[in-house]
Amino acid sequence: MAEQTDEPLSEWLTMQQFADHYGVSTRTVALWVACEPTMRIKRVGPSCRVIRIHRSELDRGRDGVVLR
Repeated sequence: MAEQTDEPLSEWLTMQQFADHYGVSTRTVALWVACEPTMRIKRVGPSCRVIRIHRSELDRGRDGVVLR
């Protein structure tokens, strides 16, 4: 089976892609998602455990909103 790759301009990012952008672990991103209810996320998969984060969330740090 061929490995699927995300398109470079995909609207929704994986937690790993988001973590790589900020230079943090996926666990840190999971904590941000849990602590920040206004983040644009969607849950996918049969159990809704897989999280995708909207690309617009990358701008939060630059717009004065500090992700902790």
